[in-house]
Amino acid sequence: MLILVGCSNIGQTTNSSSKENEIKSTTSLWASLNETTWWKDNEWAGESYVFYIDNNGIKKCIHQVHGSGVYVISRRFVDFEIIDDRNIKFENEVYRLNDDKFVSKNSTLSLHDTKALVYNRIGLLDMDIVKSNEFVVKDIDKSYNNQKR
Repeated sequence: MLILVGCSNIGQTTNSSSKENEIKSTTSLWASLNETTWWKDNEWAGESYVFYIDNNGIKKCIHQVHGSGVYVISRRFVDFEIIDDRNIKFENEVYRLNDDKFVSKNSTLSLHDTKALVYNRIGLLDMDIVKSNEFVVKDIDKSYNNQKR
């Protein structure tokens, strides 16, 4: 399991107005991302990224690969960094907010829902459980992951 990187400078005090603007902008982008689900089309059933804050106040992102006939075939935490009020980096790629989509060199993420939607193979999970310390992200279908190796 990966520990996620959020904005490490949030909450720091500084006398620099540019630093204060940076803190406000990254906070503003996080406010737009928190409790949302973003969709990435792929050649199969699609992928989603879910952003939320857990019960310990840690900002998290879950990447889910959706399946045909099941809601999700794999799920994992991903590291991310909010660069500024329009850019976020995760999976070694920088995405820029452009209208209502995040666009990178290789893909586009569209807002799928204004709720955090985390699934298992058969349906939607309760976000209170997801946000608790008891929720552990594990690969859902080991055979899928073995095929990818």
